[in-house]
Amino acid sequence: MPKITFLPDDVTVEVRNGLSIFKAAIEADVEIESQCGGKGGCALCKVIVREGEENLTEMDWDEQCHLGTVYHVTHERLACQT
Repeated sequence: MPKITFLPDDVTVEVRNGLSIFKAAIEADVEIESQCGGKGGCALCKVIVREGEENLTEMDWDEQCHLGTVYHVTHERLACQT
């Protein structure tokens, strides 16, 4: 099962298939900023992916609209969409 480490909190959790990073953070009691509650509307839940990209879902249209091609430079994704 994939694991996520939330920094700077240094909290590591196992994540079941299909669970977004945002929902995994909620279950781990790690705060990720959001105004839309994880529905992909505010783009405030950007997270930096340092490793494990092979475990992520592909960017969908909504996420691409919010981030453009920035992922290839910054490795930021929307936690609610990933």
